[in-house]
Order: sequence, then C-alpha cells, then structure tokens
Amino acid sequence: MAYHIGRILQQRFGFEMVNVHIGAAESSSLFAHEFKGETISPAEMERRVSEEDLMVVNPFFSRFMFGFRVPGRKICYVQDFRTFPVLDCGFDLYVSVSTLVHDFLEVVYGIDCTIIPPFIEVETLTAPPPWRERPLTVAMYVKEGEENRAAGDFLLRELSIHIPELKVDVLSKNVLEHRALVGRIAHNRYLMNVSLAEGFGLVPLEAMAVGTCVVGLDGLGGRDYLRPGDNSMTYGIKDIGKVIPALKDLTNDAGLSERLTHSGSATARSYTKERFVSSWQNLLQPFLGCPVIEGNVASAH
Repeated sequence: MAYHIGRILQQRFGFEMVNVHIGAAESSSLFAHEFKGETISPAEMERRVSEEDLMVVNPFFSRFMFGFRVPGRKICYVQDFRTFPVLDCGFDLYVSVSTLVHDFLEVVYGIDCTIIPPFIEVETLTAPPPWRERPLTVAMYVKEGEENRAAGDFLLRELSIHIPELKVDVLSKNVLEHRALVGRIAHNRYLMNVSLAEGFGLVPLEAMAVGTCVVGLDGLGGRDYLRPGDNSMTYGIKDIGKVIPALKDLTNDAGLSERLTHSGSATARSYTKERFVSSWQNLLQPFLGCPVIEGNVASAH
C-alpha cells in the first residue's frame, strides 16, 4: 500500500517517486506494479534526503527511528499493530488501516488518526465459476507465522474428524503470487481464514469479491468488514473451537452459504481503489498545502 500512496503523490501532487529498499538484495514482489522507479539504499536516502522531501514509511521500519533522525515530512500508514516492538512517533501524519489499529495507536501512543482502509483488485481475474458449480471444497488460507500454523494444524485435525469428506486446499500468501492465490480461492466454495491477529486482513475480503463463502477467524482487524451471520461465519481467537461446527453447518445448508456469499460480494464491492485514492487525496491536500495537479484524475496504479 505504501507503493500506491507513492503513486498518488507522484500523479496527483507532482512528487518524484523513489523506492528505498531495506535488505541485502532486491526481492521479487508478489504483486504486479506498473511503475519501476529508482531504488536506493537507506544510507543513500539519508545522504540525499532534504527538508523538501516526503517519506512514506511502513511502521515495520520503526527500529530505524527515521522520524527523529532525518529531515523532511513523514507519513506512516499503520497497517498492523504487531510488526513493531515500539512505534516511531516522530512522524508528521499517521493513518490507520482499521478501527482496531486506530484504537491501538490511541490507547498505547496517544495518537488519534484518520482511518483509510486498503482496497482490493480482482477484476483482472477470469470470471470465477458460479458458487453451486464449484466442488464442495474449502481453501484454507494460513497467514505466515508460527502461531497461525499451529492454529491451522488444529483446524485440519478437527476437519479430518468432523468433516472428513471435505477436501482442503491449503494456501499461503508467501509462496503464491497474488493473482494465483486469489484464483485458487475462486475455485472453492469456502475460504477458511486462519489468521489470529492482524491489522485488517485482505484475503477474506478478496474471497468475498470472487464469490467464495468466508468462514474461520476474523484476525481481529477484519471486524471492520466481517459480520458473522450476515456476510461470513467468522470468530475471534478465543472462539476458534466454533469454526469447524460452523463450516459443517454451512456445508449442510447451501442456501445459507449462498446468502452469506451474496452479502459478502456486496461488502467487497465498496473497497475500491477509487475510494482509496480519493480518501488519500482529500487527506494529503491540506497536509501538503498544495492543489491537485489539474487534469490528473486517473487512478494511481
């Protein structure tokens, strides 16, 4: 998402976009990005940065404390609450990805910030088959992390006991390109989300967008859009034992599954790139104190 904020700044406010890569070597991305700008090291960035520059930094990099050490204005789009031991509190603007992250920042750091949820894009996928034409299978998405793998193992054992006839396609975002991941989900009737805690959680929302019925864990941050009994059957960490019984009920009630799926599709349609770009533009314009470039109304890619 930091990339897309950079594109908004580039296209609508005239900034030059430069990527600062932190790591031993440039790694391949799981996402397809249209723009390939200059990539520099943190050391080079610190040599070149000036008061006229603007940084967009993920809070994961709080350990560098750029907010207190380098000149220029700084924006932090806080997409999680667990990826940093201590937040860099030297930024000029903080934006949270969800209500959960907003409340965490307010309670722990005294930071009250705007909430701008992320967006999803699944329009480039081949149209998924209608729900009833899909096999009676479940895609189990296990987010990275030892605790999530342990939860996934528990749910797999429970599945083998209580719904042994249900075939499971276990997925991991770390080994699948984004388009391939969503494509796999789109060919299952159900997505079982296995994420104990995260700031928002895009995968269940993407599953909704491709007409897959969502069951599993809400990841805490997903409560902004996951509504149990309305568009999903999802639970918090302490209620993980309810997941398999809920899935069993859904596999026995196609009507309920389809109703949740249709409601989920409607939910997903509101999380558009257009809304994301508009929200950021409206926030950035007074922050920067400059107008949007005339005629540049195309969506940031």
